[in-house]
Amino acid sequence: MKKKTMKITKTQLRKIINEERSALMREIRQADIDRALGSIFNMSQTKQFVELAKRMIESAVEEAMGPEFDMDRHEANQLVMATLRDLLDEAHHASEMSWP
Repeated sequence: MKKKTMKITKTQLRKIINEERSALMREIRQADIDRALGSIFNMSQTKQFVELAKRMIESAVEEAMGPEFDMDRHEANQLVMATLRDLLDEAHHASEMSWP
């Protein structure tokens, strides 16, 4: 009996390899993040930061959904998250400027 083989194109193989590489890189980054959370950041401060960020996000989303901006929840979330990324980048930049 003849054994069936699956044939794939070079393009399909490249796509599979790239997807697997991306998945592996996400796992590595997540492991680095988990390790950093446990050893670099003070857990009490981390919990305070998360709680503060949660309240800020909820408040900002509600404001964006109000009559002045009139966004739906998805649009409001996208705007708030983009704004937070900008604020974190600004804080990061400011912290680099204060290094001796």
